[in-house]
Amino acid sequence: NTKLVFEYTQLEVNTKLGISLFDITPQINDAIAKAGVTNGYVNVLSRHTTTAVTINEAEPRLMDDVRQFLRKLAPPDQPYLHNDLHLRQEPAGWPGGWDAWAAQEPENCHSHLLSMLLGNSE
Repeated sequence: NTKLVFEYTQLEVNTKLGISLFDITPQINDAIAKAGVTNGYVNVLSRHTTTAVTINEAEPRLMDDVRQFLRKLAPPDQPYLHNDLHLRQEPAGWPGGWDAWAAQEPENCHSHLLSMLLGNSE
């Protein structure tokens, strides 16, 4: 007698500037336990275009290597076109217009590129 369970849990991770890696295994295990699930699948998904999800070891030296590798793969200081805020238009209807949009819009093309390469779900 198998009961089909669909559970949605939202996790929040406070990030900082630069490439950050987080082991969210404990939060996922807690969500599974709270749902009462003992057998099945878990899908982890990031809902932002500058973040990514991947499965790997959380060994500290490996995580440092990953950060260094990703920084070389998409260096944040390259002249990306997306970062030319003065050449971009704010989204239609943005409250406060271009100045308000530009004030909160980071130069983050490298983050978009890394997210595309790493993927948003596992």
